[in-house]
Amino acid sequence: MKERALIAVISVFFILLWASLFYTQVLRFGYYSRLSRNNSIRIVPIDSPRGNILDRNGVPLVTNRLSFDVALIYEELKDRKGLIKLLSGILKMPGEAITDALDKAGKKPYIPVTIAEDINKEKAIMLEEASCDMDGLLIQTKSKRNYLYGSVGSHCFGYLSQISEPELEGLKSYGYRMRDMIGRDGIEKFYNTYLEGTDGGIQIEIDSLGRQTRILGLKEPSSGKDLYLTLDIRLQLACDKLLGEHKGAVIAMDPRNGEVLALASHPAFDPNTFVKPKTSAERVRLLKDKTGKPMFNRAISGLYPPGSIFKIVTATSALETNRIKPDTRFFCGGSYKLGNATFDCWKKEGHGSQNIRGGLTYSCNVFFYNTARAVG
Repeated sequence: MKERALIAVISVFFILLWASLFYTQVLRFGYYSRLSRNNSIRIVPIDSPRGNILDRNGVPLVTNRLSFDVALIYEELKDRKGLIKLLSGILKMPGEAITDALDKAGKKPYIPVTIAEDINKEKAIMLEEASCDMDGLLIQTKSKRNYLYGSVGSHCFGYLSQISEPELEGLKSYGYRMRDMIGRDGIEKFYNTYLEGTDGGIQIEIDSLGRQTRILGLKEPSSGKDLYLTLDIRLQLACDKLLGEHKGAVIAMDPRNGEVLALASHPAFDPNTFVKPKTSAERVRLLKDKTGKPMFNRAISGLYPPGSIFKIVTATSALETNRIKPDTRFFCGGSYKLGNATFDCWKKEGHGSQNIRGGLTYSCNVFFYNTARAVG
Protein backbone atom coordinates (compact mmCIF):
# COMPACT_ATOMS: atom_id res chain seq x y z
CA MET A 1 0.00 0.00 0.00
CA LYS A 2 2.82 2.37 0.93
CA GLU A 3 4.66 1.57 -2.31
CA ARG A 4 1.57 2.43 -4.37
CA ALA A 5 1.18 5.74 -2.53
CA LEU A 6 4.86 6.58 -3.14
CA ILE A 7 4.57 5.75 -6.83
CA ALA A 8 1.44 7.91 -7.06
CA VAL A 9 3.19 10.87 -5.44
CA ILE A 10 6.22 10.53 -7.75
CA SER A 11 3.91 10.25 -10.76
CA VAL A 12 2.09 13.43 -9.72
CA PHE A 13 5.41 15.26 -9.43
CA PHE A 14 6.49 14.08 -12.90
CA ILE A 15 3.12 15.14 -14.35
CA LEU A 16 3.50 18.58 -12.78
CA LEU A 17 7.08 18.82 -14.10
CA TRP A 18 6.03 17.91 -17.64
CA ALA A 19 3.08 20.29 -17.43
CA SER A 20 5.40 23.07 -16.29
CA LEU A 21 7.83 22.41 -19.12
CA PHE A 22 4.97 22.32 -21.65
CA TYR A 23 3.59 25.61 -20.30
CA THR A 24 7.01 27.32 -20.34
CA GLN A 25 8.35 26.05 -23.64
CA VAL A 26 5.17 25.81 -25.70
CA LEU A 27 2.39 28.00 -24.35
CA ARG A 28 4.71 30.82 -23.18
CA PHE A 29 7.18 30.51 -26.05
CA GLY A 30 6.24 33.86 -27.62
CA TYR A 31 6.59 35.71 -24.33
CA TYR A 32 10.03 34.35 -23.46
CA SER A 33 11.18 34.70 -27.05
CA ARG A 34 10.40 38.43 -26.89
CA LEU A 35 12.23 38.72 -23.59
CA SER A 36 15.32 37.05 -25.00
CA ARG A 37 15.29 39.39 -28.00
CA ASN A 38 14.56 42.55 -26.05
CA ASN A 39 17.01 41.94 -23.22
CA SER A 40 20.37 41.02 -24.60
CA ILE A 41 24.05 41.25 -23.91
CA ARG A 42 26.08 43.43 -26.23
CA ILE A 43 29.86 43.33 -26.61
CA VAL A 44 31.31 46.63 -27.79
CA PRO A 45 34.95 46.33 -28.88
CA ILE A 46 37.37 49.13 -27.97
CA ASP A 47 40.24 49.48 -30.42
CA SER A 48 43.68 50.17 -29.04
CA PRO A 49 45.66 53.05 -30.57
CA ARG A 50 48.96 52.22 -32.26
CA GLY A 51 52.14 53.67 -30.88
CA ASN A 52 53.31 57.03 -32.21
CA ILE A 53 56.33 57.43 -34.48
CA LEU A 54 58.61 60.36 -33.65
CA ASP A 55 61.83 61.78 -35.07
CA ARG A 56 65.18 61.99 -33.26
CA ASN A 57 64.13 65.25 -31.54
CA GLY A 58 60.75 63.93 -30.34
CA VAL A 59 58.74 65.63 -33.10
CA PRO A 60 55.59 63.54 -33.87
CA LEU A 61 55.59 62.15 -37.41
CA VAL A 62 52.82 59.53 -37.25
CA THR A 63 50.06 59.69 -34.62
CA ASN A 64 46.40 58.67 -34.26
CA ARG A 65 43.15 60.59 -34.63
CA LEU A 66 39.62 59.88 -33.41
CA SER A 67 37.28 58.43 -36.01
CA PHE A 68 33.47 58.07 -35.85
CA ASP A 69 31.76 55.07 -37.46
CA VAL A 70 28.05 54.34 -37.90
CA ALA A 71 27.16 50.77 -36.90
CA LEU A 72 23.95 48.76 -36.76
CA ILE A 73 22.73 45.77 -34.77
CA TYR A 74 20.25 44.42 -37.31
CA GLU A 75 18.27 42.29 -34.85
CA GLU A 76 17.32 45.41 -32.89
CA LEU A 77 16.25 47.41 -35.96
CA LYS A 78 12.52 48.15 -35.95
CA ASP A 79 12.15 51.02 -38.43
CA ARG A 80 14.10 50.19 -41.59
CA LYS A 81 12.52 52.95 -43.69
CA GLY A 82 13.09 55.51 -40.95
CA LEU A 83 16.77 54.56 -40.71
CA ILE A 84 17.26 54.82 -44.46
CA LYS A 85 15.67 58.28 -44.42
CA LEU A 86 17.79 59.36 -41.45
CA LEU A 87 21.09 58.22 -42.93
CA SER A 88 20.25 59.60 -46.34
CA GLY A 89 19.46 63.01 -44.85
CA ILE A 90 22.47 63.36 -42.56
CA LEU A 91 25.18 61.41 -44.39
CA LYS A 92 23.93 62.17 -47.92
CA MET A 93 24.32 58.47 -48.75
CA PRO A 94 22.45 57.12 -51.79
CA GLY A 95 19.46 54.98 -50.89
CA GLU A 96 20.90 51.96 -52.73
CA ALA A 97 24.15 52.17 -50.78
CA ILE A 98 22.23 52.26 -47.49
CA THR A 99 20.06 49.31 -48.53
CA ASP A 100 23.14 47.28 -49.45
CA ALA A 101 24.72 48.14 -46.10
CA LEU A 102 21.57 47.05 -44.23
CA ASP A 103 21.44 43.77 -46.16
CA LYS A 104 25.07 43.19 -45.23
CA ALA A 105 24.26 43.83 -41.56
CA GLY A 106 21.37 41.39 -41.79
CA LYS A 107 23.82 38.55 -42.39
CA LYS A 108 25.27 39.13 -38.90
CA PRO A 109 22.14 40.24 -37.02
CA TYR A 110 23.44 40.04 -33.45
CA ILE A 111 26.71 41.97 -33.67
CA PRO A 112 27.43 45.61 -34.58
CA VAL A 113 28.16 45.92 -38.31
CA THR A 114 29.72 49.13 -39.64
CA ILE A 115 27.64 50.74 -42.36
CA ALA A 116 29.47 54.10 -42.69
CA GLU A 117 33.06 54.88 -41.73
CA ASP A 118 34.98 57.94 -40.60
CA ILE A 119 32.16 60.50 -40.60
CA ASN A 120 32.82 63.98 -39.25
CA LYS A 121 32.18 64.95 -35.64
CA GLU A 122 29.09 67.10 -36.32
CA LYS A 123 27.29 64.31 -38.19
CA ALA A 124 28.28 61.83 -35.48
CA ILE A 125 26.67 64.04 -32.81
CA MET A 126 23.47 64.35 -34.86
CA LEU A 127 23.23 60.58 -35.32
CA GLU A 128 24.06 59.93 -31.67
CA GLU A 129 21.10 62.09 -30.66
CA ALA A 130 18.86 60.34 -33.20
CA SER A 131 19.95 56.88 -31.98
CA CYS A 132 17.81 57.35 -28.84
CA ASP A 133 14.72 56.93 -31.04
CA MET A 134 16.26 54.59 -33.59
CA ASP A 135 16.73 51.07 -32.23
CA GLY A 136 19.87 49.26 -33.34
CA LEU A 137 21.78 52.38 -34.43
CA LEU A 138 25.20 52.89 -32.85
CA ILE A 139 27.96 55.49 -33.13
CA GLN A 140 31.33 53.89 -32.46
CA THR A 141 34.66 55.62 -31.98
CA LYS A 142 37.96 54.15 -33.04
CA SER A 143 41.54 55.21 -33.55
CA LYS A 144 42.74 55.98 -37.09
CA ARG A 145 46.35 56.38 -38.20
CA ASN A 146 47.34 59.94 -39.03
CA TYR A 147 50.46 60.67 -41.10
CA LEU A 148 51.10 64.29 -40.20
CA TYR A 149 53.39 65.16 -43.12
CA GLY A 150 51.44 63.42 -45.88
CA SER A 151 53.77 61.95 -48.50
CA VAL A 152 56.95 63.19 -46.76
CA GLY A 153 58.79 60.15 -45.43
CA SER A 154 56.13 57.78 -46.76
CA HIS A 155 58.65 55.15 -47.87
CA CYS A 156 60.16 55.16 -44.39
CA PHE A 157 56.85 54.80 -42.57
CA GLY A 158 55.05 52.48 -44.98
CA TYR A 159 51.28 52.21 -44.61
CA LEU A 160 48.45 50.22 -43.03
CA SER A 161 45.61 48.29 -44.62
CA GLN A 162 42.86 45.95 -43.48
CA ILE A 163 43.70 42.34 -42.84
CA SER A 164 42.39 39.99 -45.53
CA GLU A 165 40.38 36.81 -44.93
CA PRO A 166 43.23 34.45 -45.93
CA GLU A 167 45.58 36.34 -43.58
CA LEU A 168 43.02 36.21 -40.78
CA GLU A 169 42.98 32.43 -40.89
CA GLY A 170 46.63 32.34 -39.92
CA LEU A 171 46.51 35.24 -37.47
CA LYS A 172 43.33 34.51 -35.49
CA SER A 173 45.34 32.81 -32.76
CA TYR A 174 47.23 36.08 -32.24
CA GLY A 175 44.05 37.98 -31.44
CA TYR A 176 43.43 39.59 -34.84
CA ARG A 177 39.88 40.28 -36.02
CA MET A 178 38.34 41.07 -39.38
CA ARG A 179 38.84 44.74 -40.32
CA ASP A 180 41.95 45.06 -38.13
CA MET A 181 44.71 47.18 -39.66
CA ILE A 182 48.23 45.81 -40.02
CA GLY A 183 51.49 47.26 -41.34
CA ARG A 184 52.14 46.63 -45.01
CA ASP A 185 55.50 48.25 -45.65
CA GLY A 186 58.32 50.20 -44.04
CA ILE A 187 58.44 50.79 -40.31
CA GLU A 188 54.72 50.06 -39.91
CA LYS A 189 55.33 46.50 -41.15
CA PHE A 190 58.74 45.80 -39.58
CA TYR A 191 57.67 47.06 -36.13
CA ASN A 192 54.00 46.05 -36.40
CA THR A 193 53.96 43.95 -33.21
CA TYR A 194 55.83 46.70 -31.34
CA LEU A 195 53.51 49.51 -32.47
CA GLU A 196 50.17 47.73 -32.14
CA GLY A 197 48.41 47.68 -28.79
CA THR A 198 45.96 45.27 -27.19
CA ASP A 199 42.26 45.78 -27.91
CA GLY A 200 39.71 45.97 -25.12
CA GLY A 201 35.94 45.80 -24.91
CA ILE A 202 32.80 46.41 -22.85
CA GLN A 203 30.18 43.77 -22.16
CA ILE A 204 26.87 45.49 -21.46
CA GLU A 205 23.27 44.43 -20.91
CA ILE A 206 20.55 46.40 -22.68
CA ASP A 207 16.77 46.49 -22.31
CA SER A 208 14.01 46.40 -24.90
CA LEU A 209 14.53 50.10 -25.68
CA GLY A 210 18.21 49.60 -26.42
CA ARG A 211 19.19 51.37 -23.22
CA GLN A 212 22.15 50.21 -21.20
CA THR A 213 21.02 48.61 -17.95
CA ARG A 214 24.35 47.54 -16.55
CA ILE A 215 27.99 46.88 -17.42
CA LEU A 216 28.85 43.22 -17.06
CA GLY A 217 32.54 43.52 -17.81
CA LEU A 218 35.22 45.94 -18.98
CA LYS A 219 38.64 45.33 -20.45
CA GLU A 220 40.65 48.49 -20.97
CA PRO A 221 42.68 48.67 -24.21
CA SER A 222 46.41 49.21 -23.96
CA SER A 223 48.24 51.48 -26.40
CA GLY A 224 51.13 50.37 -28.57
CA LYS A 225 54.68 51.49 -27.80
CA ASP A 226 56.08 54.72 -29.24
CA LEU A 227 58.98 54.50 -31.66
CA TYR A 228 61.77 57.09 -31.94
CA LEU A 229 63.62 57.21 -35.26
CA THR A 230 67.03 58.59 -36.21
CA LEU A 231 65.32 60.77 -38.85
CA ASP A 232 65.37 64.55 -38.53
CA ILE A 233 62.11 65.86 -39.98
CA ARG A 234 63.71 69.21 -40.89
CA LEU A 235 66.28 67.47 -43.06
CA GLN A 236 63.64 65.08 -44.38
CA LEU A 237 61.46 68.00 -45.50
CA ALA A 238 64.46 69.65 -47.19
CA CYS A 239 65.32 66.46 -49.11
CA ASP A 240 61.74 65.98 -50.30
CA LYS A 241 61.59 69.61 -51.39
CA LEU A 242 64.86 69.30 -53.36
CA LEU A 243 63.60 66.22 -55.20
CA GLY A 244 60.44 68.07 -56.18
CA GLU A 245 58.81 66.43 -59.22
CA HIS A 246 61.96 64.51 -60.18
CA LYS A 247 62.27 60.76 -59.92
CA GLY A 248 65.07 59.77 -57.60
CA ALA A 249 66.19 59.24 -54.05
CA VAL A 250 68.14 61.03 -51.33
CA ILE A 251 69.71 59.41 -48.28
CA ALA A 252 71.46 61.51 -45.63
CA MET A 253 73.52 59.59 -43.06
CA ASP A 254 75.72 60.44 -40.10
CA PRO A 255 79.17 59.08 -41.14
CA ARG A 256 80.18 58.66 -37.48
CA ASN A 257 77.61 55.98 -36.67
CA GLY A 258 75.60 55.22 -39.83
CA GLU A 259 72.36 56.75 -38.52
CA VAL A 260 69.91 57.61 -41.31
CA LEU A 261 68.96 61.27 -40.90
CA ALA A 262 66.73 61.47 -43.96
CA LEU A 263 65.49 59.05 -46.60
CA ALA A 264 63.40 60.32 -49.49
CA SER A 265 62.15 58.58 -52.63
CA HIS A 266 60.14 60.17 -55.44
CA PRO A 267 57.47 59.80 -56.68
CA ALA A 268 56.00 59.28 -53.23
CA PHE A 269 52.53 58.46 -51.89
CA ASP A 270 50.34 59.66 -49.03
CA PRO A 271 49.88 56.81 -46.50
CA ASN A 272 46.65 58.47 -45.32
CA THR A 273 45.10 57.25 -48.59
CA PHE A 274 45.15 53.68 -47.26
CA VAL A 275 43.38 54.67 -44.03
CA LYS A 276 40.52 56.77 -45.37
CA PRO A 277 37.44 54.74 -46.38
CA LYS A 278 36.54 56.68 -49.54
CA THR A 279 39.87 56.48 -51.37
CA SER A 280 39.75 52.95 -52.77
CA ALA A 281 40.13 54.18 -56.37
CA GLU A 282 43.25 56.15 -55.45
CA ARG A 283 44.65 53.12 -53.62
CA VAL A 284 44.24 50.95 -56.70
CA ARG A 285 45.87 53.64 -58.85
CA LEU A 286 48.91 53.84 -56.55
CA LEU A 287 49.36 50.07 -56.40
CA LYS A 288 48.97 49.58 -60.17
CA ASP A 289 51.00 52.59 -61.38
CA LYS A 290 53.81 51.01 -63.43
CA THR A 291 55.07 54.31 -64.84
CA GLY A 292 55.87 56.45 -61.82
CA LYS A 293 55.94 53.51 -59.36
CA PRO A 294 55.10 55.67 -56.32
CA MET A 295 55.09 52.62 -54.01
CA PHE A 296 58.64 51.65 -55.02
CA ASN A 297 61.32 52.70 -52.54
CA ARG A 298 64.11 53.87 -54.82
CA ALA A 299 66.34 54.71 -51.86
CA ILE A 300 66.83 51.08 -50.74
CA SER A 301 65.46 48.98 -53.62
CA GLY A 302 66.61 50.82 -56.73
CA LEU A 303 69.70 49.61 -58.62
CA TYR A 304 71.82 52.49 -59.97
CA PRO A 305 75.45 52.91 -61.09
CA PRO A 306 77.39 54.62 -58.26
CA GLY A 307 78.53 57.56 -60.45
CA SER A 308 80.04 60.49 -58.58
CA ILE A 309 79.25 58.91 -55.20
CA PHE A 310 82.21 56.58 -55.82
CA LYS A 311 84.53 59.62 -55.96
CA ILE A 312 84.28 59.70 -52.15
CA VAL A 313 85.52 56.10 -52.01
CA THR A 314 88.36 56.90 -54.42
CA ALA A 315 89.41 60.01 -52.46
CA THR A 316 89.29 58.16 -49.11
CA SER A 317 91.42 55.33 -50.49
CA ALA A 318 94.02 57.71 -51.92
CA LEU A 319 94.33 59.74 -48.72
CA GLU A 320 94.49 56.71 -46.39
CA THR A 321 97.27 55.08 -48.48
CA ASN A 322 99.15 58.40 -48.78
CA ARG A 323 99.06 58.21 -52.58
CA ILE A 324 97.92 61.84 -52.54
CA LYS A 325 98.05 64.60 -49.92
CA PRO A 326 95.33 67.16 -49.16
CA ASP A 327 97.33 69.71 -51.19
CA THR A 328 98.09 67.39 -54.16
CA ARG A 329 96.86 69.02 -57.35
CA PHE A 330 95.86 67.68 -60.76
CA PHE A 331 95.06 69.72 -63.84
CA CYS A 332 91.69 69.38 -65.57
CA GLY A 333 91.55 70.61 -69.15
CA GLY A 334 88.15 69.07 -69.84
CA SER A 335 89.29 65.52 -70.72
CA TYR A 336 91.66 62.72 -69.72
CA LYS A 337 93.51 60.46 -72.13
CA LEU A 338 94.39 56.87 -71.38
CA GLY A 339 96.01 55.10 -74.32
CA ASN A 340 93.81 55.67 -77.33
CA ALA A 341 90.75 56.44 -75.20
CA THR A 342 89.59 59.87 -74.12
CA PHE A 343 87.37 60.37 -71.05
CA ASP A 344 85.57 63.70 -70.75
CA CYS A 345 84.87 65.79 -67.69
CA TRP A 346 81.32 66.99 -67.29
CA LYS A 347 82.64 70.56 -67.75
CA LYS A 348 83.88 70.84 -71.33
CA GLU A 349 86.34 73.70 -70.67
CA GLY A 350 87.70 71.93 -67.59
CA HIS A 351 88.20 73.01 -63.97
CA GLY A 352 91.87 73.92 -64.14
CA SER A 353 94.21 72.95 -61.31
CA GLN A 354 92.36 71.29 -58.41
CA ASN A 355 93.24 69.78 -55.03
CA ILE A 356 91.07 67.23 -53.22
CA ARG A 357 88.76 69.89 -51.77
CA GLY A 358 88.16 71.47 -55.16
CA GLY A 359 87.80 68.07 -56.82
CA LEU A 360 85.00 67.08 -54.44
CA THR A 361 83.36 70.51 -54.46
CA TYR A 362 83.10 70.63 -58.27
CA SER A 363 82.89 66.83 -58.76
CA CYS A 364 85.72 67.04 -61.26
CA ASN A 365 85.95 63.83 -63.29
CA VAL A 366 89.55 64.41 -64.46
CA PHE A 367 90.83 64.98 -60.92
CA PHE A 368 89.48 61.60 -59.88
CA TYR A 369 90.75 59.84 -63.03
CA ASN A 370 94.21 60.94 -61.93
CA THR A 371 93.54 60.05 -58.29
CA ALA A 372 92.34 56.55 -59.23
CA ARG A 373 95.52 55.98 -61.32
CA ALA A 374 97.61 57.12 -58.38
CA VAL A 375 95.89 54.59 -56.14
CA GLY A 376 96.48 51.90 -58.76
